[in-house]
Amino acid sequence: MYWDVRDELITVIGDVALVRSTNKCTRRRDGNEVTGMTTYTDTYLFEDGAWKCIQAQITAVAPEHYPADDTHRQRLYRGKASARARRERRRGSCHAVASKLQRCGMDGGQTRG
Repeated sequence: MYWDVRDELITVIGDVALVRSTNKCTRRRDGNEVTGMTTYTDTYLFEDGAWKCIQAQITAVAPEHYPADDTHRQRLYRGKASARARRERRRGSCHAVASKLQRCGMDGGQTRG
């Protein structure tokens, strides 16, 4: 199994963060390799000293609109990544991004891509 994060853009406006990214996943189904991509937009609110995901949207990407392979940010092979990435993935993608916002010290008016 292969999974990656592409074209990630984090925009913080005051106590709200907008996170947009595209994910590619390749897996085996009935002996065949199947690849698909989704794009998502999550909205976070900084409240009581922590980032909380308050809205999440995900959409399948048509193959003709897949971003190039050189746009990935993080790769996982057979579910293996850094210890931090594994912990965050177990907690869910919203928690992973909230942790990233916290680690980056993003506290308003910043954009990270």
